[in-house]
Amino acid sequence: MQTAQPPLLIFYSFPLSGHAHRVALMLSVPDVPHRTTDVDLRGRERKLPAFLALNAFGQVPVIDGGGVVVADSTAVQRWLSAASGPLAA
Repeated sequence: MQTAQPPLLIFYSFPLSGHAHRVALMLSVPDVPHRTTDVDLRGRERKLPAFLALNAFGQVPVIDGGGVVVADSTAVQRWLSAASGPLAA
């Protein structure tokens, strides 16, 4: 019998964003399984409807945790610290 894997987190980031860097650090400390998707801010990818559906302000970081979408670095950090599964320790 296999154990259910927690849903994979998708972390929307931009390499030069200090706010996204905070979230990246928080994901790396307990080694939370996630996939990072870089958003091309200079190419205005953040203004495309698909990204605006995640964050109406068109800003990073955003995290999608199995359908739970959280934007703003502080909110993401709070959500990660309160999440169950591999994050609860």
